[in-house]
Amino acid sequence: MSDKPLNVLFLFADQMHAFAMGCMGNNEIKTPNLDKLAEQGVLFRNCYSNAPVCTPFRATLVSGLYGTQTDTLRNSAYIPDGTRTLAASLNDGGVRTSWVGKWHLGDKGNIPIPPELRADFTDFIGYQCYNDFLHGVKFFNEDHVEHVYDHHRTDVTTDIAIERLEKIKDQPFAMFVSYQNPHYPEQPARRFEQMYTDAQLTRRPNASDVEPYTNTQSPPSPKPRENDPIYQKYGGNLDEYLRQYYAMVTQLDDNVGRMMQALEEMGIADNTVVVFTSDHGDMQGSQGAVNKGLPWEESSRIPLIVRTPGGVS
Repeated sequence: MSDKPLNVLFLFADQMHAFAMGCMGNNEIKTPNLDKLAEQGVLFRNCYSNAPVCTPFRATLVSGLYGTQTDTLRNSAYIPDGTRTLAASLNDGGVRTSWVGKWHLGDKGNIPIPPELRADFTDFIGYQCYNDFLHGVKFFNEDHVEHVYDHHRTDVTTDIAIERLEKIKDQPFAMFVSYQNPHYPEQPARRFEQMYTDAQLTRRPNASDVEPYTNTQSPPSPKPRENDPIYQKYGGNLDEYLRQYYAMVTQLDDNVGRMMQALEEMGIADNTVVVFTSDHGDMQGSQGAVNKGLPWEESSRIPLIVRTPGGVS
């Protein structure tokens, strides 16, 4: 373990339930990098989202407060002006704070985030909330400059994070990397999709053959577009949705591996705490429901892995 000050690399997924990892006993999904991270650190098997919806979770993450305290009980809500944030406390302690990726706190759309809505993060490049991984991949930096990319949003997120990490590696930092995987629409890169072609995957207990985009008890989701074949890959087929979902998780896992390799290559792995989690899960037909926002295990139970330099005794 290094004598240098500790850094924090906080990686988190969107809509990934706790059971979508090999280290949680799922032998049908390929997550070698997350499994390795769990071996090196601590795997929390019973971690629950305080509010299994995107914005409420994120509001708590950046403020340390319950949604009832900040009135962030729905998507696209704002944290109140004057809220003391985690980033502000870290900044005051001389830690460089950085955010990369999806924000979804205060608005929605493929749009920039104004400075007053960035919860005091010093470095910032991301977008509000845009549910497409292959088209319109845009990120906006601190100055609202638009950066457009022609490859998968998940890989772009990692590319940017590594580039920014290189710039701040020589000072204490806390970097938050917010991935959109495996949130719908399920659009994995082809090489990951092929890993699960025709795979017979086990459904969650009590799963019904519901259409993945049916508005049941959970918040509404967009229906697939009739004229867009990408959205029609799984249509009303829950089993095909699971295959695409697993492919999205495996692609995310690959990017976690890239981030870990970057820490090693930059010589900062020995003084960086790595955290992996998700904002909420995905019902996937269990209890006859889809999406999230429910207190059931599939929606509220989330992954949590913490790796500290030198290990945990």
